[in-house]
Amino acid sequence: MDLKQDNALPDLGTDVRVDKIDFATMGELCLHIRREVFVEEQNVSPEEEMDDMDHACEHYVLWSDGHAAGTARVYYAKDVAKIQRVALMKEYRGKGFGRAMMLDIIYDIQQMVRIGHHAISVIELSAQVRVLEFYESLGFVAEGDIYDEAGIPHRKMFRGI
Repeated sequence: MDLKQDNALPDLGTDVRVDKIDFATMGELCLHIRREVFVEEQNVSPEEEMDDMDHACEHYVLWSDGHAAGTARVYYAKDVAKIQRVALMKEYRGKGFGRAMMLDIIYDIQQMVRIGHHAISVIELSAQVRVLEFYESLGFVAEGDIYDEAGIPHRKMFRGI
């Protein structure tokens, strides 16, 4: 997806893209970003952050001028696509990069449904409470009570395809 064509995005630079990557060959890059964001910044234990689900997920990396700026993964379960482990390096936050990455992932999920690769009807994520408004701006709706995940308040959010 050409991110610069989306009018909702600020000018993020000349070389900003989101790639779906092969975790077997590039997974360490995703894990590095997640360690920086979740383990180092947010004090999530490495054991809690590094689970056994990575090989069952599709992984994405946000690039900005050749630098890995963010990552996320998608797990497809029955009729739900679960966006998980959304992490953006500190220097890229608050500038539209997270929005660009999420829009591209949502677009990719929609394309997988259109071509019949996945039969899903909803996208789900477990959002940290402090960023609920960000996800609401992307069409997600919070449901249910706040709960603890890795010592951080979260809330389930959903949006249609």
